[in-house]
Amino acid sequence: MFDALTGARPRTTIYWFTRSRGPAILRAMAIGETEITHAALEAMGSNKTVNYLRDLLVAVGVLPAFDPELERVTGWLADLLAHLPKDQADVLSQFARWHVLRRLRHQQAAGRLTHGAISGARATIVATSRFLTWLAEHQTTIGAATQTHVEQYATVNRHGFRAVLKRAAAPVGGQWLQRSGRLRARRG
Repeated sequence: MFDALTGARPRTTIYWFTRSRGPAILRAMAIGETEITHAALEAMGSNKTVNYLRDLLVAVGVLPAFDPELERVTGWLADLLAHLPKDQADVLSQFARWHVLRRLRHQQAAGRLTHGAISGARATIVATSRFLTWLAEHQTTIGAATQTHVEQYATVNRHGFRAVLKRAAAPVGGQWLQRSGRLRARRG
């Protein structure tokens, strides 16, 4: 670990030790206050310090390898959900975990995961969040949304919306769009 920290760029390490939470996190891990696991780092949220520390611990063999871009989606999602009302966060969390992230993990397992797929997944989650917020502003929920709601929203917010509806066709906990096709984006 020392060699990795002081290797090619010692000034960067000095800067990191004096101006970040990194040393405090390492100290907590060293004395057993924080587990040395991907899950423990994920629980800290996604930020530059935690991401650097995770990459460092993987590089020196303390933690097993992982796909950083995919795994950071989980932290990014947690940050996004934290800023939403609970009812919207619950629906978006189910949708993201059961549809979007599940699809990414299948792509990863098959060796077909790309940066574009991850970027597209983030865009779909953001578009879904915007739609849920719009519905709330119009005093309705995803479970009570009608074709009229979809058409009103789609006239102003086309970006990414078709993907939201396509993935929303499967019910999630009884709160997402039903397979009945009741809601759809009309081609325009």
